[in-house]
Amino acid sequence: VGRRLRLLADRMTTVEQRMAQAVFTHDWTGCDPASCALPVDSDDEVGASASAFNRLIRALARTHDVEAAMRTFSEVLASRFEMDALGPAALDAVLQRTGAQAGALLVIREDELETVASHGLRTTEGLATNDHIRRALRVGRTERLEVGASGVVVDSLLLGQQARAILVAPLA
Repeated sequence: VGRRLRLLADRMTTVEQRMAQAVFTHDWTGCDPASCALPVDSDDEVGASASAFNRLIRALARTHDVEAAMRTFSEVLASRFEMDALGPAALDAVLQRTGAQAGALLVIREDELETVASHGLRTTEGLATNDHIRRALRVGRTERLEVGASGVVVDSLLLGQQARAILVAPLA
């Protein structure tokens, strides 16, 4: 047990050091789940701890991917000035970095919310009037909505399949 707990503690320290370095170098290759995961070789508490650690590492990687997507989105915003060219390029960058299969980019123009780009959606009708999207914009906070939980309903189908979750990320 002591050897396995030492491995867990050592791997946590390694991840902490790699993350601290990556913050300054912007090189996150040493912090991917494959290089930091622990072997889960038992069904006891140590195995459960290793499994929880691996889930944490995967969640950190997903968080970093979303952050990188938002950074890429900002870079696209800074590099282009025409909204017709900006919208699709920015949306493509976000979808690519987050692994999302579908999405839409909405902007506020003259106090009206309108869709400027979409990918993988059969229709974007109703997005501009959706209460969940408007609430996220109003509070200025990213919201992840689980479809079916808490009464969230999706009217449109994504790529012919029902959506499982929706991420609304307001950007100024």
